[in-house]
Amino acid sequence: MHELRSRFRRASIAVVASIAMVGHGSAAAEPEVEIRTFSRPGLDVVYAAPVTEAMASRVADRVEQAKSRSLAFLRQSRVYPDDRAEVPIRVLIDPDAPAPSQMRSTIFLPQDRVLAFFDEEVEGTVSLAITHEVVHVLAVSAYRREQGRFFDDGLAVFLQSELDDLPAYPNFHRGLHIVTAAAARARGGLLALEDTESSRRNPPDREALRLAYLQEASFTQHLIERFGLDAYLRIYYGESPDDVVGSTLVALDGEWRAFIGALQRSDPGDPLDEPG
Repeated sequence: MHELRSRFRRASIAVVASIAMVGHGSAAAEPEVEIRTFSRPGLDVVYAAPVTEAMASRVADRVEQAKSRSLAFLRQSRVYPDDRAEVPIRVLIDPDAPAPSQMRSTIFLPQDRVLAFFDEEVEGTVSLAITHEVVHVLAVSAYRREQGRFFDDGLAVFLQSELDDLPAYPNFHRGLHIVTAAAARARGGLLALEDTESSRRNPPDREALRLAYLQEASFTQHLIERFGLDAYLRIYYGESPDDVVGSTLVALDGEWRAFIGALQRSDPGDPLDEPG
């Protein structure tokens, strides 16, 4: 399996290189694995057996749906710049990918999860987290390159929860605030604001990783609920929170923590059991 994955990765790189070299008088080496591309305007899905063309087509449907829904939400705000709305998206269904991820305008989906998604016995219970990754393509915060993905992942998890029709990690369609409160209580407390990024990049345990995503998303939802989408996106795209809403990020974090604490004291139960 490792060799197959390595061959797939080399072959997919060769396909991308051959596309880039069209019209430049050069040709890439023959791929070792038969890589196929399902194409629509502005969207390519790259795959290999045992993924079928029908599966690739349905993945494309999901990507287009996620893009349409995400843009419908973001375009409610006059602040959303819309500069990435027409960026072509490439989806690589990759045996090497351990989890869905994104780099620039390329989305990586684990091949085994795609196959499970179309398994008739479990269909409708497995999420590909496509909305999450599409949001990363459509909305790049002012902080992503230099300071990390605190805001980017907060918005992505929030919109995955709000707009996708399948339950997905980390809250599986349960209320973000309630699940965050329960997860923090189970782990012994919320992560420090400055620790959420490192807890995603180098998590000390699965619970810390999940809590980091939950905190970022719950904080995002809290800001949007309290100040509105325009104000949130102004902060997302680099304006000082103090200039936008009259509070520092640390003060806003403190207010959100007080809210989560109030939820914990209300004993919301234990919604932590994940679907098998």
